[in-house]
Amino acid sequence: MEVAVDLIASQLAQGILKDGTKSDYPYSPFTIASKRNKTGLASVFDHLTNFDTGESYRQLYGKVGGSAIEFGTKTDKEEAISARMDGKAFGLTPDNKEEFVRQHVKGSFIKKVREVVKI
Repeated sequence: MEVAVDLIASQLAQGILKDGTKSDYPYSPFTIASKRNKTGLASVFDHLTNFDTGESYRQLYGKVGGSAIEFGTKTDKEEAISARMDGKAFGLTPDNKEEFVRQHVKGSFIKKVREVVKI
């Protein structure tokens, strides 16, 4: 799951929605002025990053529920981030879904099959 969460953090940093499009939500003039005094990802204001202190990124999660995986952040900013990104903040883009399956699911599946059939 860590691979998927890292992919989502990367998407957020680039302002990419889970459908693969860029978020067109602009920062307010106050936020831009505030970001000019910061460093790293917190200083980016030319596109939406949803990064201020990094807490939302550090608390990103993914959990399996039935046949779906739910993604989000365990902070009180989850709803605001989701709303700002039109409900498309916490999910993998089509390309990142493929990457997740390739890096994580496929290997785990093959390992489990080998354990079960003892090959």
